[in-house]
Amino acid sequence: MANNFKENTMQFRYLSAILLCLMISTTLLQAQDETVEEPGWTPAFSMKFRSINGVTMSPDGSTIAYVVRKPVMVGEKSEYLSHIWIANVDGKMNFQYTQGEKSAISPAFSPDGQYLTFLSARGKEKAKTQVWSMRVMGGEAIQITSTKAGVASYKWSPDGTRIAFTMRDPETAEEEKAKKEKRHVVLVNQQYKYSHLYVISFLEDEEGERKTQRLTSGNVHISAFDWSADGKTIAFAHQPDPRINTSGLARDIASVPADSGAVTQLVTWEGADNNPRYSPDGRWIA
Repeated sequence: MANNFKENTMQFRYLSAILLCLMISTTLLQAQDETVEEPGWTPAFSMKFRSINGVTMSPDGSTIAYVVRKPVMVGEKSEYLSHIWIANVDGKMNFQYTQGEKSAISPAFSPDGQYLTFLSARGKEKAKTQVWSMRVMGGEAIQITSTKAGVASYKWSPDGTRIAFTMRDPETAEEEKAKKEKRHVVLVNQQYKYSHLYVISFLEDEEGERKTQRLTSGNVHISAFDWSADGKTIAFAHQPDPRINTSGLARDIASVPADSGAVTQLVTWEGADNNPRYSPDGRWIA
């Protein structure tokens, strides 16, 4: 009975969050329609509109974070800029959470609801995309990862002490040298840079460092992944190379201990399998 009530409450909150996002989208479109004079749908016309994506809900179901993407057409700039907004599910609060000339995407609440992490290439010039963290109530953003090739995706551990993320293999010292000397050669469908799975501590140790551990290696490209409920294992989808066509033809499911260890293949039949998700009790993977 209690479980059904909890499930119904969470479903109501999720529906409320979705409704709120729809209301926000409608408001943005109406505000933009007042200034639109061009008839028909054209590339120039499409650049007048903002879009909402990356919606996520806080653990207690009271707050949602979402990404607003808008076109920037000023001077020589012709690009999209994305920033995170935060709103209460009752609609009483709605404000822009991140600022600046660099986009912020992929918001995620910490399991205790105290922090909000996101991906951004902010900071120094030509910075790579990293995981950043801010307290939900505001403050300075803190850089969590300092990867050489940039973070592609990430996910909090259930206990909030670690963050798992994927990153493509960085260029080797020889590759960097060859590129600087203008003698590097690009071979199509060769020299793949594979995406691998890593885990980093959210809090710094006594020396002010965050321990980072690589979990996978070899000629395997990691895509979607999920933590088990006890935080001991990570299930992930993988394919033999990074090509888009391969992702639709050959993709399997495996798991690996979150503190490193041997990879266990779980699904290896023909076809493409993706987006593994653990059941709440950790007994099943969908």
